[in-house]
Amino acid sequence: MKKIVFGLQLDNKVAPIGMGEEGIEYFLGPQQFTIRLETRCGIKQPEENQESLRTEMYRQHLQAYLTDFPNVFFKASFLADPFATSQTLLNLRDQLLLCGWDGKTDKDAPNRLSVLSDIEHKVRNNSFWPKGWADRQQFLLEKL
Repeated sequence: MKKIVFGLQLDNKVAPIGMGEEGIEYFLGPQQFTIRLETRCGIKQPEENQESLRTEMYRQHLQAYLTDFPNVFFKASFLADPFATSQTLLNLRDQLLLCGWDGKTDKDAPNRLSVLSDIEHKVRNNSFWPKGWADRQQFLLEKL
């Protein structure tokens, strides 16, 4: 039986010295654990370093939404710095996905969440959307 040591800080790290137990084969953090599960499930891993591409594509979605709805909550920030605003909202979107959000809202949802839901609908309909950490986690959970 293989032994795996999981730790939140073990990604891209050298195995800890002095664990004192034989038979431990893997020291995995969240990202390495995800990669291991993807491999075991036969899921192709995306290419490395796609964050700037994801941010640019999200910027394009935000720009389109701003064109359709000129008084949206992120307008001032987006006009001042589109890339940073896109990064921030993309990070919020990813955090929501990691917390179990399915991209949908109901009629009682706060306005900002409804806006993110509208944008998420367009993102999910984009077949060229590069999968980020949260997308990969969500897809893997659906497969398991």
